[in-house]
Amino acid sequence: MPTHAFRVAALALLFVLLSPVVAAAAQVEILRVDHPDLVLADRKFPLVAEVLNLGEETIRVALYAALYGGPGGPCGGEGSERFRGFIHTRVGLLTLAPGAYGTLAPAGDEPWWMSIPVASTRAREERVEVCVFAADHEATAGRPIQWLDHASVEMRLRAANDPPTVRIEKAEPVEGSPARFRFVAAAQDPDGDAVKVEWDFGRYDATGRARGKGFEAFHTFYPAGRYVVTANASDGFDVASATVAIEAGEDVARPGATDDAPPRPPSLVPVPAAALAVVAVAVASRLARRR
Repeated sequence: MPTHAFRVAALALLFVLLSPVVAAAAQVEILRVDHPDLVLADRKFPLVAEVLNLGEETIRVALYAALYGGPGGPCGGEGSERFRGFIHTRVGLLTLAPGAYGTLAPAGDEPWWMSIPVASTRAREERVEVCVFAADHEATAGRPIQWLDHASVEMRLRAANDPPTVRIEKAEPVEGSPARFRFVAAAQDPDGDAVKVEWDFGRYDATGRARGKGFEAFHTFYPAGRYVVTANASDGFDVASATVAIEAGEDVARPGATDDAPPRPPSLVPVPAAALAVVAVAVASRLARRR
């Protein structure tokens, strides 16, 4: 007959094997998690986490993220809605020495970029809770996740995005300069998101592609001719564009100069050799008197 101690050990082992998430002794601490306030379903977004190793040994920390119905957590606690599932099997991996801390941030396309499936949304826009778990990567290899710490963050989840609209209201030369133009754009967003406007002036200057920012912009064109100017309006998710063609005149304020190269240095006036000889004799006699 198995002893009582053997039964206890067997039950403990069975509990570890069957538990989906098993809490381990605290060895790391999630210091902060940076995240966007608004994310779109099926669109990638970044999570940036700072983690501290409180243990006495080097540890490989894996971060996982789970979606709850929230808000109201933390991490599915009292007042939180039901667990909706992991939105990424592993957000990132970080090796930390004892007492060290590090930051997990997006790098490339994987594995630290995340997305929430549109199937997880319940309304066009809602507030949800995302729980970030820190786990011992070596201890969880092929085993149930042993989380060491967790942090709860809230964000707005939107099922879909309506792109902004933009139009160019004015594209007119500035008085007195047929090469300098003023542009004015008007943009709106159906979702009420803030819109930023950037301009592409259809030419290159000394720094590369000539661009501008803001709902109002000015630009001087060279050489004279026809240019197609584009206004790009972004709500942070999608971009809308509008174009206008303009005819720029000659830039009378800068004859012969271009935006593609620095201005030429002034030409040197040749000095006759006889004049140089006179100057040399005068300098030599002055130096002789000083001696």
